[in-house]
Amino acid sequence: MTRPLTIETLVVIVLWMTVATRFIVVLRRGSIAQSGAHRRQAWYFWSIFFCIALAATFRFEPVRGFLAAEIGSEFSKFPRTVISIFGYLLLVRVCYTLAPELRPRRDWPLYLSLLTFVCYTSLVLAASSNRVAATAALFTGDVIFHFHLLILAARITVPTLAWSRRQERQPPMRLRLLLMEWTHRGIALWMLNNTARDLAVVIGLPYNYIPVYYVALAITVPTFVIAYLMPSVVFLGLTFFIGYLSDLFTLILFRAVEYRARQLLGREMGALRLFNALFLPAEAVYRSTIAILDVRKALEVISDPRAQALAMRLRVIANPAIDYDRALERFWWIGLEVICVDLPAINRWLALNYFLKFGEQANVRV
Repeated sequence: MTRPLTIETLVVIVLWMTVATRFIVVLRRGSIAQSGAHRRQAWYFWSIFFCIALAATFRFEPVRGFLAAEIGSEFSKFPRTVISIFGYLLLVRVCYTLAPELRPRRDWPLYLSLLTFVCYTSLVLAASSNRVAATAALFTGDVIFHFHLLILAARITVPTLAWSRRQERQPPMRLRLLLMEWTHRGIALWMLNNTARDLAVVIGLPYNYIPVYYVALAITVPTFVIAYLMPSVVFLGLTFFIGYLSDLFTLILFRAVEYRARQLLGREMGALRLFNALFLPAEAVYRSTIAILDVRKALEVISDPRAQALAMRLRVIANPAIDYDRALERFWWIGLEVICVDLPAINRWLALNYFLKFGEQANVRV
């Protein structure tokens, strides 16, 4: 009777397929690439994937059982831990190429990784030879390993990826770097949780690490799969989709601001075409922005303090010296405030239908 494939088995198979595919890609790119730095970076990334797949293989239950039976239970975690140490060290080298400005003067991550490897190996060998208590030695080795990954993630990988994302101009690559950054934020949270659990065991304090563990797992696994395993065309599609949703959200908020301004002036509001809203939201946002700026001066001359307050906020946004992204963010806050605060609670649903109404001229007064 054959055993069904488990999730762990599928993960290992997918990782090795990725390693094989990327090996072919690296070979093809290496034949046409002119820069030695780019070839070196590509091989670094492939080596990292190879370490991940190898560590996942050694975590596989049959492999762990084989190691425990053949060379002792003390060595069941040793291969994947050592591979993880050197795999993360390779990632640190990649970070040096992504952000040379953030590279430390003294290569302390290398020394930290070597020190962690020596300490962990010494503790495992001491536990296997019964020179010290096996449980205490292996526990100490886990503490050192977790703290080592926490330091490298918090001090090297997360700041480097955040810096690279801010410097990147292409939205698809910026999205990939953002997901990579959150992958290592999840790893940092994971290692911090493990370190806190280990210290709680030493001190004798109760610590429920399960909730934080699941949060770190929920952050790390999806972002890793998308950022490291998906092709570039996926990020191109995600960028267009996120931009489309952002334009729709912006359109709703801008129409809310326009509705509030026309309500204070006692004017009717123009209808919104369904085609423009669904397929050309950026154009609809532009038209709504022009309409809002047209009524801003009219708001300044009426005596209603609510109109004066709205005109004052719009005057700041209308300043040509202000950055576009910052102006857009302020527009969002004004729209949210209009929907949640300025409009009476009983009229919010009616107003929502009003400024999103499609078709004929809307003539409802609230």
